[in-house]
Amino acid sequence: MLKKSLFKELDARGLIFQVSDPKLAELLDGKCVAYAGFDPSGPSLGVGNLLILIQLMRLAMAGNKVICLIGGGTGLIGDPGGKTKERELLSLQTVEQNASLIESQVTKFFNNNGCEITIANNSAWLKELTLIEFLREIGKRVTVNQMMAKESVKRRLERPEEGISFAEFTYMLLQAYDYLYLYDNYDCNLQLGASEQWGNISQGIELIRRMRAKEVYGLTTPLLLKSDGTKFGKSEKGNLWLDPQMTSPYEFYQFWYNLPDDQAVNCMLFFSLKPIEDVIEITENFKKNPKSRLIQKELAYEMTALVHGVNQAEHAKTSSELIFSRNLKNLSIEQFQELNKNSPRAYFAYKRLLENPPLLTELAKESGLVNSISQAKRLIAQGGLYLNDMRVDNIEKRVTVEDLLFDQWLVLRFGKSHQMLIVFNK
Repeated sequence: MLKKSLFKELDARGLIFQVSDPKLAELLDGKCVAYAGFDPSGPSLGVGNLLILIQLMRLAMAGNKVICLIGGGTGLIGDPGGKTKERELLSLQTVEQNASLIESQVTKFFNNNGCEITIANNSAWLKELTLIEFLREIGKRVTVNQMMAKESVKRRLERPEEGISFAEFTYMLLQAYDYLYLYDNYDCNLQLGASEQWGNISQGIELIRRMRAKEVYGLTTPLLLKSDGTKFGKSEKGNLWLDPQMTSPYEFYQFWYNLPDDQAVNCMLFFSLKPIEDVIEITENFKKNPKSRLIQKELAYEMTALVHGVNQAEHAKTSSELIFSRNLKNLSIEQFQELNKNSPRAYFAYKRLLENPPLLTELAKESGLVNSISQAKRLIAQGGLYLNDMRVDNIEKRVTVEDLLFDQWLVLRFGKSHQMLIVFNK
């Protein structure tokens, strides 16, 4: 149980962007039934969804009941919020499969961290809703003027070459109906979401007011963007997923560890479940010595443990420390393979090392790491060519089986981004 007001805690962390009514502050400490919706557009949730999951967890820790609503019905339409063009429709089978995977993922996430959550899927009631019933009960109570005023709609209408389909235009009414259904059947009185969801959330609040003459609430968090304006949770390789088969725990750990300093400070406030006093202390210590990467280390470990468990967090931390020490020979074979799974590769016959060990400069050229043998020689002369992360200082260096890592691999690199994994096949 949190000792201080949860609303004040969230406010201190910068997690409150929009609130439908100030009275919500009095209800957050154990008097809410809160829900957040997740679109089954993929087989896993991503880091971009993690903030809302943690918001639900904070409410659960404060004694509130929380609901994860999976959009098995609305996912067949697609939310226009945050999109500049129409979504591609997913098949019913794909949406159902994604919804099932996400349900398991969310259940495991909360259970492993000692919190209870109710899972609901809006396909259960939206598939039973007839068009006539929808138009009479919901459509009659909402004006087109109101819907046109929503930011998600206005932005699409500003792009006449794209526009917005009637299906996506009515999405907000389906989400509003979700809130009404959860109010009627689960006593739900609070919807959480990112700031881009405010139009949909406010539509649900208004629908319940008109149809049930009751007051319910909405709360949004700021939309977290990277410094380049792209959505948080995406890397050069694409989305960072919560599924360990899609993004390994080590990659997940590295995402947080490599955050820029300014973004890491904000993420520590937003994501960490540590008490705000501890977060402030860690931040102050970090600012005294930014090179320590204290915040990134704390955040990487906490988030990996939260999503993948303490054992995986420990493993990722150990691997990261060994790799940072630049001593590849201290890695386990699993750690080595994890580190280099996305590295470009060149393949050679193992017997070549036994019959006529090649010059390293030749191997660098043949593997494609450098454009010419003369470039490799210049790099060695300048101290810039590395074999297994050890600087090469001999232009006449030949590669032998003694140089191999795990009797199969070599890592050649220059600079931070030019690397080649060389594989010797027996």
